[in-house]
Amino acid sequence: MKTASIFLAALVTVFPACGDVSAPSGASIVLTGGAVADTIESAVPHAVQVEVRNADGSPAGDTWLRLRPDLLDGEGGWIEDPSPKIYAILGDTIGSPSGRVYATPEDAIARDGSQFRVLTDSRGRATVYYRFGQTAGSVYVKAAFEESRDSVLFTALPGAQVGLAALPRDTAVVVGDSYSLDVFPVDRRGNRRPGDEPDAITVSSEPQAVQTDGATVNALSMGSATVAATSPAGSTEVRVSVVPDAIFAAVPNQQVSWTVQGGPAIPDSAALIAADGTSARPIAESGAATCPSWHPSGDRVLFAGLLIVAAGDAQETQLSTGEVDVVAGCGRFSPDGEWIYFDGRSSTDPASASDIWRIRADGTGLQQITDVPAGWRASGASASPDGSRIAYVVQAPAPGGPSWYSDLVVRDVATGATDTIIAQRRSLHANWSPTGEWIAYTYFSGEGAYQHEGRTFVPIDRVALIRPDGSENHDLPMPREIDSNLVTADLGRGVNWSPDGQWLVGTAIFPDLRIKLMNLDGQTVLLNSSSRAYAEAAWKPDQ
Repeated sequence: MKTASIFLAALVTVFPACGDVSAPSGASIVLTGGAVADTIESAVPHAVQVEVRNADGSPAGDTWLRLRPDLLDGEGGWIEDPSPKIYAILGDTIGSPSGRVYATPEDAIARDGSQFRVLTDSRGRATVYYRFGQTAGSVYVKAAFEESRDSVLFTALPGAQVGLAALPRDTAVVVGDSYSLDVFPVDRRGNRRPGDEPDAITVSSEPQAVQTDGATVNALSMGSATVAATSPAGSTEVRVSVVPDAIFAAVPNQQVSWTVQGGPAIPDSAALIAADGTSARPIAESGAATCPSWHPSGDRVLFAGLLIVAAGDAQETQLSTGEVDVVAGCGRFSPDGEWIYFDGRSSTDPASASDIWRIRADGTGLQQITDVPAGWRASGASASPDGSRIAYVVQAPAPGGPSWYSDLVVRDVATGATDTIIAQRRSLHANWSPTGEWIAYTYFSGEGAYQHEGRTFVPIDRVALIRPDGSENHDLPMPREIDSNLVTADLGRGVNWSPDGQWLVGTAIFPDLRIKLMNLDGQTVLLNSSSRAYAEAAWKPDQ
């Protein structure tokens, strides 16, 4: 049995286009079909006819033709396939009613797994029926046999207007900047269509954060706002987050691919990203670079394993622990930039003790700070602003396996005196405020499960504040919206502080997983949706 490939594209009004036939080998394929114009989700009343002939002009009967959708390029031309006889799906999925056009399993159409195939008869002819999908636009149905090609064009028209939509639906903008909303009428499937322009755009919440002037949104102050557009045909709302003019060092968010449907691709490396999502510049070549921490000068970033990367030219410096071979994990610079406090093991055995160490930023002066028993773990050291104390977490093993329970300890660096200010919390991560008043920490509570779109979510972390002396310990408010709290335990490092000590930065709860800011009152602000690709954000110090 011979095989050929038929190439299928999708948008929805049909016009014949038979002039593309060229057959250097003498073989030929021709598509015919009457012109059709109709709305989304309607059946195409006329079938597409395929006729295939061999080089000698005889009918290519008993030949299977495979179907594939192929979108138009920017100028309305074919998107050529370098290997037209190899089956592959491009653009809309065959048989998917959400596509622009799809083949229906009628008459000669046969389904082979996820592929649709049509068998030519003894005259080399076959019939293919189509139905318009939910997406308006234009696309080709293509056929190729040997060197011969032909196509017909489908264009799907939007349905009647049922409401409004606006873009961007959810975005971030820097304080003092502005942007324009694109507000337009849509059909029942969200396709843009001509119609009435909205007669009003108003701010429906948090009016102090933004101000509107027609379709222009002006960012006034940090916070979140909901902007509503209305017209006689309906209304729509979009979310705006007003963010500071900040830069974050962040790493690829490995949880995006299986949590956020349609989310951005996971980046290859750590990057410096703007708070409003306007830029993301790679900074570390290694995709394994994790837990970034800024030097107080803002000119370099520390990553796990004592890797230091210059912010300007991304030049990498790998520090060594010298004669004492320490397996280094995550670390943080001291507030004066002189020291790096880091997690480390003096053995590659994962059952060995993990202690807090420190080393000078130039790679000299290695010191062991803690000395916990074998199997214990001291980690996540964060220094007070004057460098005299550090806060860190101590985790003891549980009988028969690892323990999730940890203590938060404050230690005097000079004397070694310790004070346990929080005991027996699950998945603790802590960070001392740059202004010194608070230690922010995250922990797993296991409380507060809630439903969203038929799925159950459990907040991974609570975010809390405590004074360094152990007083005024309290959780920050956690409203139960889908993107309301910060999830960081599984991402490894808890929350980080803004340079002024007024904001915390972490990652939003499932399924959004975007970088998020939270102030000390619990008010939250999401960064631009492009930040879903990143996690473990560290705020660049003020210059």
